[in-house]
Amino acid sequence: MPHCATPDKKRSLFFTCITIAIIGCVVRVSLQSRVSLQSGVAESASRLRSDNSLPKIKPLLSGWQLSKQIAIPVELQQSRYDRIIAGQQYLYYRGTQKLIVSLWDVQDPSGDVGLLRNKSLDLSPLYQIQPKTYNTEAGSYQLFIENGQTVIHTCVSMNGRFSTTAHEFRQNAYRKTLELQQWRGWLLGDHSLIESRCFYIQMVFQGSPQLPVGQSTKLVLNLLQSFTFQMRQSKG
Repeated sequence: MPHCATPDKKRSLFFTCITIAIIGCVVRVSLQSRVSLQSGVAESASRLRSDNSLPKIKPLLSGWQLSKQIAIPVELQQSRYDRIIAGQQYLYYRGTQKLIVSLWDVQDPSGDVGLLRNKSLDLSPLYQIQPKTYNTEAGSYQLFIENGQTVIHTCVSMNGRFSTTAHEFRQNAYRKTLELQQWRGWLLGDHSLIESRCFYIQMVFQGSPQLPVGQSTKLVLNLLQSFTFQMRQSKG
């Protein structure tokens, strides 16, 4: 006598098929989006200008006076990863102390700040500097001394998290996919599901005495809080 599936088994099989179909649709759309992104890299690079990607934001630093803001010329790139498409520089003063904040908009970042510096920016390679990494509740940054100046750098995502390694950047990117708003924006076509953009920030502190580590952490958090807030506001 042939074996007949029970109603419970039929119901379970039905929901399993529906789940597989939904997953298949999501994967298909994701793959199509990735192909479209790859084919559009050259076209996007050809029409982007070095000064129109970054909003005219002015990060505010408590106790510091913003003196000047200028665009950093960049050479538009065709590479698959770590494409620098825009740059801004901010000059701050506090008495005789000077702070230069440089900001680059990076598309499809690898997340490795050392690789980014060596490959895409005309900056000192990290293997010559031996930076020290510091961890905070919002992520990590690196600090080193170069030519008697205290230098801080990190890669900040749009969700306000920052990182110095590829592993940490991917963790931040996938963490954002747990947010309902991220899925909503992706379904509406507003942005990619997984974070594909970061802002590489370098802060050069000039003056005496040198910046203590405790103050550097506060300075980084202060700057990034102001920066990410203004970026979100500029997105409407």
